[in-house]
Amino acid sequence: MNQLYYHCARAGYPACALANETGETTAEGVSQRVANITNHLLHNPLPVVGPNPEVISYSDVKNLIFAGLYSPIKSFPYIANLLADIEKGDGTEFAKLLKSYHGFSCPAKPGSGYSIIPLRNATKGVLGMSYDATMAIACSDGDDQSYVNKTAFTEYAKELGTMSPSIGSMWSTVRMHCIHYAIRPLHRFVGPWTGKTSHPLLMIGNTADPVTPVKHARNMAKGFEGAVALTQDSAGHCSSSAFSNCTVQYVKRYFQTGELPPEDTVCRADEVPFGPGPDDAEVLDAELLQMKQSHAGIDAALDDAGGAFMKLGLSGRVQDGWMRGSSIAGS
Repeated sequence: MNQLYYHCARAGYPACALANETGETTAEGVSQRVANITNHLLHNPLPVVGPNPEVISYSDVKNLIFAGLYSPIKSFPYIANLLADIEKGDGTEFAKLLKSYHGFSCPAKPGSGYSIIPLRNATKGVLGMSYDATMAIACSDGDDQSYVNKTAFTEYAKELGTMSPSIGSMWSTVRMHCIHYAIRPLHRFVGPWTGKTSHPLLMIGNTADPVTPVKHARNMAKGFEGAVALTQDSAGHCSSSAFSNCTVQYVKRYFQTGELPPEDTVCRADEVPFGPGPDDAEVLDAELLQMKQSHAGIDAALDDAGGAFMKLGLSGRVQDGWMRGSSIAGS
C-alpha cells in the first residue's frame, strides 16, 4: 500500500486523483487522505441514489484495496479515482462496481469469492470459484481451527492488523470462516516440502506481494536441490503483475537453456503505478516496447482463462481515468 502513496505523490495530479491539484504532494499526505476517506465511512456509510442504489461502506473500500494490491499497475489509478469520488460524496461509479457483487443467489454462483474483485471478470461474465469452494479449499488445506475461541481470534486479528493496516483484517477473515468448517480431508499433504527435481527449479517472488511473500520463495528454494529464488523488486501478486525486462530475460534463458540466475539476484521493474511523473521521461526502444506489449498479452491470456485479477469493465469517467493512467505508463 505504501507503493500507492509513494507513486501517487511522485506522479502527481492528474495521473493520480488523490494527489494535490495545486502544490506539493507527499506520500504521507496521500496516506492520510486515504485514511480519512476510509475511516469516515466506518461510521458514515455513503448512500447512492440512482440507477444502482447502494450504500458504500468501510468494508467495501477495504475489499477494493485488498483486491487492488494484487495488480497495482492497473488498479491503483482506478482506486484513486473511486476514493476521490467518495471524498466528494459521489459514489456513482463505485455503486456500478458493487452492483453485481452485492447480489445474492442460492446456490452460490461461480465468482462470488471473499473479495469483491479478484475472482470476477466484469467484461466477460462470471468466472472463477464460488465462495463455498474458496473456503472449502482454504480450510481443508490448512490445519483444523475448531479450537479457536473469540479471545484467540481477536488477538490474531489484532496481530494481522498491526502487521498490515491495509489488508491484515481482510486476511484474518479466512481463519474466521475455518473455525466453523468441520469437514476434514481424508488425505492432506503436510510435508516435507523438499525434494530433488530432474532439473533445478526457478522460484520467483515479488518484494511486496500481498499473498505470497518473497521470503516463502526463498524458503522453498532451500528445500529443493539446486533451486534458486529470483526477487523482482515490485508490488503485486506474482512477477507478471509488473513488467521487468530483467525477469523476462532470466525466465527465457531458464526455459530455453535451463540456466538459472545467480543466487540473490534482484530484478527491477520497468513500469510503475501511475506511469512516469511530470519530470520523468520513459524511452523504450522497439524491442523493449514489443516485450512490454507481449507481457501485457500474458495478462490478457490469463484473463481469458479466468485467472486474472482486477480487469476494467466499467464505463464513464472512472474507466477513462484508469485508461489514462495506463496509457501514461505505456507512452
